[in-house]
Amino acid sequence: MKKSDIKRTNKTLKRQLKIFRPIKIKVQKKFSILTAIFFSMLTIAGIVGIIYFLIISDDLSTKVKGECIGLIGLMLFIIPLFFQNTDSIEFLSEIILSPQKLTLVYQLKKTKREEVIPINTIESFTANLTANTVKQDKFAYLDSRTNITITQKSGDIIKFSVNQSKGFSFCTYDFLLKLISISQFLPNFQYSVKSNSEFVKKDIENFERFGKRLSFLQRTKLEMKKTPIFQKLILVVCFLLFFSSFSYFIYLVIPPFCTEEEKEFVSYIDEGYRAYQYDNYEMAIEKYEKALTIYQDDSSLYYYMAIAYEDKKEYENAIKTAKKGLEFLDQKSKFNKVHNFKVDSNNDIKLYTTLGDCNRKIGNFKEAKQNYTYVVDNVKYQYSNAKFYRGICEYYLGEKNEALKDFMDYKTILEKFFNDEEEREFKLKTYSQKDLNNVYQWIRATTEL
Repeated sequence: MKKSDIKRTNKTLKRQLKIFRPIKIKVQKKFSILTAIFFSMLTIAGIVGIIYFLIISDDLSTKVKGECIGLIGLMLFIIPLFFQNTDSIEFLSEIILSPQKLTLVYQLKKTKREEVIPINTIESFTANLTANTVKQDKFAYLDSRTNITITQKSGDIIKFSVNQSKGFSFCTYDFLLKLISISQFLPNFQYSVKSNSEFVKKDIENFERFGKRLSFLQRTKLEMKKTPIFQKLILVVCFLLFFSSFSYFIYLVIPPFCTEEEKEFVSYIDEGYRAYQYDNYEMAIEKYEKALTIYQDDSSLYYYMAIAYEDKKEYENAIKTAKKGLEFLDQKSKFNKVHNFKVDSNNDIKLYTTLGDCNRKIGNFKEAKQNYTYVVDNVKYQYSNAKFYRGICEYYLGEKNEALKDFMDYKTILEKFFNDEEEREFKLKTYSQKDLNNVYQWIRATTEL
């Protein structure tokens, strides 16, 4: 016998064996005492939290205090709802179906009684589901009920309802789905669905068609088959955009793994920069040199060391350090890694600007012009001083036309800055009238050459 035939035979046997097993269906889901106590404790904890908030907050308005007290009253009202099924009302808790009989189990607290109905005495079994979406303010819930009617051949009728458990049931038409799954064992089984929820209708329709409740992905797959190709493409593009944006956000937020050496290295740079901010250049350089004993290939370190040398007026050392930093621009900065700077830190712009400033201060205008030209060609921020300082270098090199053009461009940048309030609000650099007067003087000096 083939393996496929064996599997098919096993499935048939299992299906037949189900007939001889009693099938239990719970009718009404009860909160256990432990569950009710758990939810009650959570509610009490919330009440205690609100009371504590009222006590420590002296500056609350009367209106807010009244709302808090009203919330406490509402929460106290909710607690008895957790114990609603522990009262003295008898209810139908489950039905048990076997090949010969249908047993209805009624429950009163922990006491149960059974009502046995032979299958051969049942004329028909009818289930009617009513499931409507009810909106209350900003919230909505599914209000559903399944009415069961068992008609016996003798003319006797047994009716009962399966109701929503006061909003705590996540799928209140489960009972009907279970009946559909065993409908081949129920004589003359019929059911009807009245609902304003398309989700409920499709869920039951798919259950009857496939014999199981479909997952979200399976339902989506069915819906996508009915969707035109153009709409599918739009959905795919939107999904990719969302997924890429979310992935990039996660990439920016989640810190990378850093070794202890990397953390120690960056701690020396941070300590050095704090010393630099207080004009203690000696200590700053000392800290940077300690960082160099750990790693020698980080462009960020050389930039911070170069500006310390520049402010200390050791321009030759600053130039030498900045050029060293340019050698490692293709290396990932450990400083940026530890501080989780995922966006480009523009170390090349910083290093070339430092080189240009130092070369200009020692009178090396030709090289300074080359440094500033790199900054002008690559800087993304429109408010840059690079054109102004390049103009000064061109002025001393005797390049009148080039200098005048750079000064005029810089004047336009400043005028735009002062005339546009929005630009000033989101500025990354502060300018004053003194800067504008300064560029006017250089324009006059250049025209007099």
